[in-house]
Amino acid sequence: MDHRITLGVRHTLEPYSNVRPEDVKRHAYAIVTWALPPWPCAGLGSLLTSTIPQLPLYTTILMKVVQSGGTLIDVGCYCGTDLRRLIFDAAPQDNLFGTDLVNQWDLGFELFRDQDKLQVKFIEVDILNPNTELEVLNGKMDVISATHFLHNWN
Repeated sequence: MDHRITLGVRHTLEPYSNVRPEDVKRHAYAIVTWALPPWPCAGLGSLLTSTIPQLPLYTTILMKVVQSGGTLIDVGCYCGTDLRRLIFDAAPQDNLFGTDLVNQWDLGFELFRDQDKLQVKFIEVDILNPNTELEVLNGKMDVISATHFLHNWN
C-alpha cells in the first residue's frame, strides 16, 4: 500500500489534517487497517487517493464551484477524500455534498481529523432507490462527480 501514499496524498494529509510528515504512513496504515468493508478498493488503500484532481476538467470543476458558487455532489464519495481535496483547493464547504450507500465518512473524519470543522452535507442513500433527503437536491447540482462509483459495474 506504500504506493498509495503519494505526494498528492501527503499534500492533503500534512497541511489539511495536520499529520506530521514522519507520521503520514503510520496514520494512513492505521486508518486503512481499521476500515475493511467488503470492497477491494478499501483494502487496497484507494481511499487515500483523491481522483478528482486527475480529471482533465478538474480546473473547470473547481472554478465552477469556487468562482461561480456552483454546487457539486460526489456520488459514491466513500470517506470523502475528493470533497476534502476540493476544500483544500478553496471550494466552499456549503456547496459540497456527498452520498454513499453506507456511511464511510466517519472513516474520513478519522483519516483527515476534521470532524469538528468539516461542513459537507453527507447523505447515506442507495442512489438507485433515492430517498427524500436526496430528492431535495434534484436539479440543484451544477456538477455531479462519480469517480468512486462507476467502477462498481465494470
